[in-house]
Amino acid sequence: MNGEWTLASSINDPYVGRINIRLTLMIDAKNHTIRMTDEYSGDGYSGTYTINESQNMISCNGNCVHYDPNKKLFFEEFQGRRDYYHK
Repeated sequence: MNGEWTLASSINDPYVGRINIRLTLMIDAKNHTIRMTDEYSGDGYSGTYTINESQNMISCNGNCVHYDPNKKLFFEEFQGRRDYYHK
């Protein structure tokens, strides 16, 4: 589960138009830390994470990402769609 994962996607906003998204997810399994950075806005979060195995979810300070059961692919749910992080 260690490593750096990137999510690159775009959303078509009815008011603004197409919005490009590029997020970087850094996971350090040894220290149980996670850092997510939005490369366009500079927003994000970091801290110590917890794992909910029954829901395939990693949480940090109220934020969460989901993962497939083999923990090699991460994703976020957004308005009924699923965007994937890739190494």
